[in-house]
Amino acid sequence: MSVNSKEFKIAAVPAGEWVSALATVAAQNGHNVSLYIRNPESLEKFKKSHIVDRLPGVKMPPNVTASSDLDEVLEGAPSIIFGPPSNHYRELAKEVAPLLGKRTKVLSVTKGLEPETSLRTSQVLFEVDSSLEFRSAFLSGPNLAYEVARRIETGTVIASY
Repeated sequence: MSVNSKEFKIAAVPAGEWVSALATVAAQNGHNVSLYIRNPESLEKFKKSHIVDRLPGVKMPPNVTASSDLDEVLEGAPSIIFGPPSNHYRELAKEVAPLLGKRTKVLSVTKGLEPETSLRTSQVLFEVDSSLEFRSAFLSGPNLAYEVARRIETGTVIASY
């Protein structure tokens, strides 16, 4: 499957600021993006406006779809943009990990440390599922999600093993 193919699906979980910004860019680059929006009111708002609560003023392309069904969002996606808040990172990682394919690649975009343990998100993710170690990458600054969504020139660091 070609990376530039319209058939290449990217899951985006959940519809926070960073996940939504990168989902927008991926969709603008021709990928089909499936966005996870848990809150029913937020999901209905998105379906009407193609705007997510956490990224106001940024209308997402039509090839971004959304669902509150995590299985549906992840189904058939060889890649996932994963970015829950750091205080919910472990909880959602435990939900998502068993649903990922054996080759699914993960881009984690959560910044910060887990409040209870002071662990980096990479450490938390690998505690949840050690098989993700060599198929995960982690975004850090210096940048803002809004800049990326608006395609404003900025720098981004992404690290992986």
